[in-house]
Amino acid sequence: MFSEGEEAAVEIRPHWTYLSGLALVFLPSLAVMIATVLLIPEGWAAPVRAVILALAIAQFATAAVISGLRFLKWMRTRLIFTNLRVVYWSGSLRQSGIQLDLRKVARLRAFQSPWGRMLGVGDLYIHSVVGGHVRRFSYIPRPLKIQQEVRQLQRRGGRPVGAEGAP
Repeated sequence: MFSEGEEAAVEIRPHWTYLSGLALVFLPSLAVMIATVLLIPEGWAAPVRAVILALAIAQFATAAVISGLRFLKWMRTRLIFTNLRVVYWSGSLRQSGIQLDLRKVARLRAFQSPWGRMLGVGDLYIHSVVGGHVRRFSYIPRPLKIQQEVRQLQRRGGRPVGAEGAP
């Protein structure tokens, strides 16, 4: 994946808050399914009970699939800054990615909301000198620190990561 003389300096995946929304889908559907199993009155007709239980199970199965796909995407998403380029890969069944020479990064901008600062998550905007494109990366852990590290990589100008004093 890396060319000769290229070293990964920063490798991150999305912050855990990327998965936090799953709790709003998965946990309530689990609770509904359990409550349905435990609280359906025995006196109700068997077909009615079967339909209600089937709906609860279908809801839970849908939530489980959605949560599983989101988790899989989180596991397979990487943002890598090397001493030569920026590499972004995402997806498992259908994988896509971008690569940008570090010398073509015109500007980096980090953004964190007040909640993001408390949780250590934010957005990172990479402005390219090629066509003025801007790429937004969300759910970045510690974006201000990442921004500083990438600026140091740019100052080193492609030298290996451990070669700060090298000519």
